[in-house]
Amino acid sequence: MQQEHGGQPSYDEKTPLLSSQQQKEKEWETLTNLFPNASAIDLETSTSGGRLQVKKAGVGKKLYDLFTKDRSGRQQLNPKLTKEITKALGERAEQIIIEDHDTIQEQRQRLVEAEKELREAEKIAAAREKELQEMENLKQKTEKA
Repeated sequence: MQQEHGGQPSYDEKTPLLSSQQQKEKEWETLTNLFPNASAIDLETSTSGGRLQVKKAGVGKKLYDLFTKDRSGRQQLNPKLTKEITKALGERAEQIIIEDHDTIQEQRQRLVEAEKELREAEKIAAAREKELQEMENLKQKTEKA
């Protein structure tokens, strides 16, 4: 049979088809890249025509395209997704990154303030130590006199 194709492997030999399990894993990976906290217990994924679809886990549940296009042609999260699906998806990766960035900025600001307070406390401690030393010197002079 290979000689009929001029020694070239047939289409099936060149392109291994994804198994159903591999396809599901790929779909789920795509979903979790977009929604890192998506619930594997509550959701199932599928693809149709290259579009990622999602549904509430269970038999007989309706499949929804995850994204649709708005009137201007931009891609948006499907507004017809049920509240249960939206909740099970969790926050989008972009939103998590923004929140993490804000948290990091707040922590950096607190660190700067804490370092400033530490420097002030060290100055006060040094001044107090100097005053204690001066008092000790005066005490010694008084005792000598």
